[in-house]
Amino acid sequence: MFNKYPYSDFHEMNLDWVISKVKELDQKVNGNLEKLIREQLDKLFIDAMYDAQTETLILTLNMKEVK
Repeated sequence: MFNKYPYSDFHEMNLDWVISKVKELDQKVNGNLEKLIREQLDKLFIDAMYDAQTETLILTLNMKEVK
């Protein structure tokens, strides 16, 4: 039997096909989400300044301008 498509009779269920489709959906969602997160993180950078008087490290989050 072919496992790439669901069976034509409704009383038998091709679970291999269902599982493969769920895995495909999971990969698409996670891939797109990871891509969006990476795109946003690429726009950020951090400036670090040390204030010797108070012995404090000051971190400033800045966004790069997208051209």
